[in-house]
Amino acid sequence: MKASILAFCIIYIAFICKTIAAPEPVLDISGKKLITGVKYYILPVIRGSGGGLNVANVSNLNSNNNTCPLYVVQEKLEVKNGGAVTFTPYNAKQGVILTSTDLNIKSYVTTTCPQTQGCGS
Repeated sequence: MKASILAFCIIYIAFICKTIAAPEPVLDISGKKLITGVKYYILPVIRGSGGGLNVANVSNLNSNNNTCPLYVVQEKLEVKNGGAVTFTPYNAKQGVILTSTDLNIKSYVTTTCPQTQGCGS
């Protein structure tokens, strides 16, 4: 009796660990799997709460008008999607994006930081 209870507990724990540890594909708003290298827009879940994410030079936060680095901001208007981004898993160059994996996120920025000049330039 004790052996069967112990075996059941081991199988149950193994099943739960496998369920928790198994990464699943990340889905877009249409239910399709996110693919490496495809451009996506990051939008809010709730409609009417602003637009998508973008990268901006927020010069009004500092006294210096040449603020760098750039900041990630949300567009004020819902009709603006923001800037496109691509996702690449840290350990892979192509494929499907999975949950619980490290990612590189590349933004396609049109704003640039000013060139800094060193001493003697």
